[in-house]
Amino acid sequence: NVDIVLLSNDGTLSKGKDDFAIEFRAAGGATVDAGTVSINATMPMAGMAPMAGRVIVQPTETTVRYAVRSELGMTGTWRLDVTWNGPAGNGTASFPIDAQ
Repeated sequence: NVDIVLLSNDGTLSKGKDDFAIEFRAAGGATVDAGTVSINATMPMAGMAPMAGRVIVQPTETTVRYAVRSELGMTGTWRLDVTWNGPAGNGTASFPIDAQ
């Protein structure tokens, strides 16, 4: 079981371009190396195809932290779909985030 923790300077994500980080943590809170990570961001739109956001993930000097640059087209609730494959195993997770 791996938890994904979002880290941002002000505790929120913003509409438009934003930078934040993610970490992967095992039970008990120890950080783990997730290896190759990708993220897709979508916003459900009533009666239409979901809006896609742009997300770029890059490893940092710390193997357990990943720098993320997002570009979300509007405020509201977005769904992040995260996949990883590395020393901590492989997996997927989806969760909502609010962009302000």
